[in-house]
Amino acid sequence: TVPFKTSVNELTSEINLIFSKSESQKYNIDILPNAFTDFFEKTNDSLNYRASTKATKEYGNFRVTLINAPKKPLIVQLVSNKGEVMYEKFGADEKVYSFSKITPSKYNLRVIFDENNNQIFDTGNYLRKTQPERVAYHPEEIEVRANWDVDEQFTLK
Repeated sequence: TVPFKTSVNELTSEINLIFSKSESQKYNIDILPNAFTDFFEKTNDSLNYRASTKATKEYGNFRVTLINAPKKPLIVQLVSNKGEVMYEKFGADEKVYSFSKITPSKYNLRVIFDENNNQIFDTGNYLRKTQPERVAYHPEEIEVRANWDVDEQFTLK
């Protein structure tokens, strides 16, 4: 038995189980009948899930040093080749951004100049005559391997 806490996102109907995890472990999650009631007043049957964690050495680390970084808020993202944001960091007046324990893969590095400091990319609005926030892409794909530390420099123009 592992002590845990829960959090509920009522908007998405998600229940999160928060517990201390160890590397290279397997966990069985057993949810007893009638633990959950949905908005139709229906309850669950027995639910069984299995989860596991990987060893730390199965992940990689990535660190980027931004050269010519402005003293403005930035969003630094590692993006998959399908355009999905996989990892993201926010900062202002920072030159180095570190991503720890990331899944080995090839990533594109994207830096968004967050002019209004809302921590999201604003696409602009034609009717309001606002331009989208500026985006800079690293010219090369970045490969992160298991048990590797990748240090990269990115000059912003």
